[in-house]
Amino acid sequence: PQWESSPNAHVVAGGADTVTVTFAAPSVPAFFSVVFDRRTLLPRVLHMTAAAHFMTDRYSGFDPGRLIRAPS
Repeated sequence: PQWESSPNAHVVAGGADTVTVTFAAPSVPAFFSVVFDRRTLLPRVLHMTAAAHFMTDRYSGFDPGRLIRAPS
């Protein structure tokens, strides 16, 4: 994902259920705003704005966590 290594990320908003983080990606070049679920830290919505392009990605339907058990 675009936010894998962004040293200039900033938390700009937080609610009961979400946290919004913004950052710039000079390699693209573009500005990003990502809304994360506060409980799972999974992304909900990503907005990207560049010089001649913009997009919105919506993330939903993540698979549930796997149950890990000790070997028997």
